[in-house]
Amino acid sequence: PPHPGLWPGLKECGVHGRVPGRTGKKDAGFELIEMELLREDENVLKTKEIALPRLNNLTPTLESTTLKLMEEAGELAQAIGKFRGLSGEQKVMNESRVVDLIVTELLDVAQTAISLMFVMEESYGAGIGSALERHVQKLIDKGYLQVE
Repeated sequence: PPHPGLWPGLKECGVHGRVPGRTGKKDAGFELIEMELLREDENVLKTKEIALPRLNNLTPTLESTTLKLMEEAGELAQAIGKFRGLSGEQKVMNESRVVDLIVTELLDVAQTAISLMFVMEESYGAGIGSALERHVQKLIDKGYLQVE
């Protein structure tokens, strides 16, 4: 697996898709990887990895990036509201258009969260790698994730 210490007892059993990132004229340098990791009990743990770039043409701060994250989360909620007919508007978008809007907003949230991770690492010395290990352990402890 991509993070052997993070997923004890697992081995990669299949990569279902790699989507190289190309936008415009330059390679944006990202990819989406869907994997299946085989547990020792032969059950499969599915993962999705996405590598998003550090936005090198901005000077984000903790405050500006957190506010941007909340804005993007609000736009995601608005898109979901449109999907479920909860926005108070008459539905004028077809389902595939709204699903595309939700995915677009979800990626905006992910990009902004990654940008905030860069801010935390670069400005405050945060250890995202060790925090990720604690996060996965929390998911296991709460029963949201079973890996052994």
